[in-house]
Amino acid sequence: MKKANKMTSITNQISPMTYARIAGLLYARFPNGTGDFVIQPHTFNNSNSTSVPVVELEDIDILLYPNPAGDFITIESNQAVRQILLSDVMGKEITRKENPEFPLNVEDISSGIYFIRLDFDDQSFIVKIIKE
Repeated sequence: MKKANKMTSITNQISPMTYARIAGLLYARFPNGTGDFVIQPHTFNNSNSTSVPVVELEDIDILLYPNPAGDFITIESNQAVRQILLSDVMGKEITRKENPEFPLNVEDISSGIYFIRLDFDDQSFIVKIIKE
């Protein structure tokens, strides 16, 4: 009869959690807490740097009025609006205008809640409006 390897017999007698603690490993879900449980090295004190760079945004002053709106919406800004996109609450595009002129005529749209995306050179803003 063969003798069992001491390490094999020990690991067969202990749970995976106990083995993981002994070996300095962790029992965790991979990937990112959503997958199956696996035994892996710990990640404490690791850098959680992001691959997305931090970008400083310019201050853009936007004045949109009246809101709630009647037939027209005026938008004033310290930068030129390159494009506007008006959409309903379901995301359906109502109108899109390149280099729009203000006031913006909205008399043909129904009463309700809408979103206007204002595109500038390097930034976009979304503003909720109510059409009376």
